[in-house]
Amino acid sequence: MVKHIVMWNLTDKDKVAENGAIMKQKLEALVGVVPGLLRAEVGVGFNGYDVALYTELEDRAALAVYADHPAHCKVKEFVHSVICERVCCIRVRPHIRPAAVLTRCGKKHRTDKIP
Repeated sequence: MVKHIVMWNLTDKDKVAENGAIMKQKLEALVGVVPGLLRAEVGVGFNGYDVALYTELEDRAALAVYADHPAHCKVKEFVHSVICERVCCIRVRPHIRPAAVLTRCGKKHRTDKIP
């Protein structure tokens, strides 16, 4: 099982509720469409971030399918049009410390700890 967590801050703070709701609908709708995507939950207003996504996938192969799946890529187009910051954490096995990627203004910074 792979757990994939992403948190975003949105560019337009006046539209966090509106764009967060759109992101929630689009991302949660991927369950049953993307093979291997078992669960997707989206929350708005999470621990200093505007939107957070929690997903569970069958395995690493399912994560690769999810990343490149046309339905996911279409959702990413919208998401990337409304965000200014992204933090991503992928946890493959419970005993391995998760790796996180923090993206600000298009620059990625890797860390072995969740920021």
